[in-house]
Amino acid sequence: MSTHHHSLHSPVAVAAVGALAVTAASAVVEVSPGQDVTFPLFMLGAPVATGAVLAARGLRWQLGAAAWSLAALAWLVLDWAINHEDVAFHAVVAVMFIGLVALGAALTGAGRRLRTGGGRTSVFTPQKGAGPTFGADAGSSALTTDPSRNG
Repeated sequence: MSTHHHSLHSPVAVAAVGALAVTAASAVVEVSPGQDVTFPLFMLGAPVATGAVLAARGLRWQLGAAAWSLAALAWLVLDWAINHEDVAFHAVVAVMFIGLVALGAALTGAGRRLRTGGGRTSVFTPQKGAGPTFGADAGSSALTTDPSRNG
């Protein structure tokens, strides 16, 4: 019996698997009986929650944003191919999801700094041990800002 464990280290693989999960979840929400209420809540709340959870766990919010955007682009292609409509809507939603996931990560980072009495800094400023990092200084790991957490 092998004790070797495989983990997703490729950001593309993580985003693709995430996009499949988001697409499946959105399909379920869209066909549910209460979809007039649940679908807008899902579209606005779930990306923010994704960013918050990723930031709270020290993982990169950008992967969540990529997953949500890829899912919107998948729906764009499907709606265009099947219904010949909603292309602009899905293109706007793909961009909107990036902002919503970033918002969730930023809120988590701000809450963490308030609780720990951290200094007032931009949510896009890399801080060692304070959640996800943004930009070129984000480190070499695809999943987390802390290389020791990627196993």
